[in-house]
Amino acid sequence: MKAILDMTRIPQIPSAEDPLHIPSFLFPIQGKPFLQHSIEYIEQLGVKQLYVYLFDHAQEVEALIGDGERWGLEVSYFLLKEQKDLLSRIVNADYAEADEIVLFGNGLVLPMISKELLAGNKEVGFTDPEGNCLQWAAVKKGSISQFDLVSAEPESPLKEREALPYLAVRTGAEYIRSLKSALDKQFKGLIVIGHELRNGLWVGPGVKLPKNTTIVPPVYINEQTQLSDNNSIGPYVEIGKGCVIDEGSFITESVIFDHGYVGKQLDIKRSIIHKNQILNTEVNTIYNATDEIFLSHIESSRSTHVPLFSRFIALLLFIICLPIHIVMTFAHIIKHGVAFKRIEVVKLPQMIRTDDNYNTMVIRSYKNRRELEGRLVKHLLFILIPGLGSIVTGKMRFCGLQPRSPEEVSHMNDEWKELYLASSLGLISEGEILYRTKQEEEMLYASDIFYSVNDSLLYNIKLVGKYLFRLFIDRNRM
Repeated sequence: MKAILDMTRIPQIPSAEDPLHIPSFLFPIQGKPFLQHSIEYIEQLGVKQLYVYLFDHAQEVEALIGDGERWGLEVSYFLLKEQKDLLSRIVNADYAEADEIVLFGNGLVLPMISKELLAGNKEVGFTDPEGNCLQWAAVKKGSISQFDLVSAEPESPLKEREALPYLAVRTGAEYIRSLKSALDKQFKGLIVIGHELRNGLWVGPGVKLPKNTTIVPPVYINEQTQLSDNNSIGPYVEIGKGCVIDEGSFITESVIFDHGYVGKQLDIKRSIIHKNQILNTEVNTIYNATDEIFLSHIESSRSTHVPLFSRFIALLLFIICLPIHIVMTFAHIIKHGVAFKRIEVVKLPQMIRTDDNYNTMVIRSYKNRRELEGRLVKHLLFILIPGLGSIVTGKMRFCGLQPRSPEEVSHMNDEWKELYLASSLGLISEGEILYRTKQEEEMLYASDIFYSVNDSLLYNIKLVGKYLFRLFIDRNRM
């Protein structure tokens, strides 16, 4: 069977004047973008050839679907100059015969279609339970020209109609309703990522549930998300990959997109959170969160110098580790011809530079942190031991943010750059403790926020303790 997917009308949510900075077809439902669920569902119906019509966001759509090979589909794309050309382009297309039944659908809506509904080789339109056209149908291409793609509540032009449950992401409220339906398992046929720990609770790899955090199913928590103590999460909550949830917050009927951060003691209801954007679906407005929401516990006057006591401890450790240091140095010279990598990094803290000309310094290391792939033993040998001298000289602290080159800092978004430049560098960073795999940039963004909120002498001592525990006791880190 052939299918035609309309991806030409993607509204900005909640409005063009103040939209979320992500198209709605990428909104996640149980760990996958909505559009991916649609493609998988279409494939399960027996579709082998898919024709996708594009207008805005063409690159994002093609990047997600690709050539369709991983789903066993042949995918063809058609880019329109005018949205109004869609119906005429479909009718005049030569990939389907005039009397051939094809599956036509809106890419922001997914009805729960069964194979039985498509088996009769007859035209049938699909509606919601109230009778509103979902702009999906098993239809001849000539009949597609009769569809109303403009009205808010269109009617199906086909005489035979079938009312079906559906998921949709045309509005924020519709998305939250669809998430509830999926989490309640009312929509059959979705392929879900993650392990269902118990009924209605999905947990991805690398997630630990604190004993004093309350989880009220249904809740979906994606991989590598870190939960602090004394939170209440659920019902109807989805938390994306690599998120950090600080302590004491209440989250219900909400979605936190990948790599998001939720601060301490926040009350989040019926909301969608994407980085620093909060969409309240009840009032359909966006709030662009500022430091007092996400970083309310950061003290601008916090001291960032390296204490003398830390320098003294670093000197003792340097002396103790000197034999290892010497052996590693000679081994590195024999293998690579040089003792160390000299890495230019941005010196912290410093004022924000609009021209991206930063004060820099040179640190020595056996390897770049990006080469370690989350392995703490490598971090100990290649980063921590040679970096002790940087603590002794006052360039870095034991705990802080990862050193970055001027180019890396320049590519940060404005919120991250402001946070980063006001912080301090450290040999041990939050990301190396939180994540058991190679850290993605978005994961580091969330972990940098989390560390900046909690940065204190007591917290740094705890962080060093966690580092040592996972290095010597938690064998999964080895």
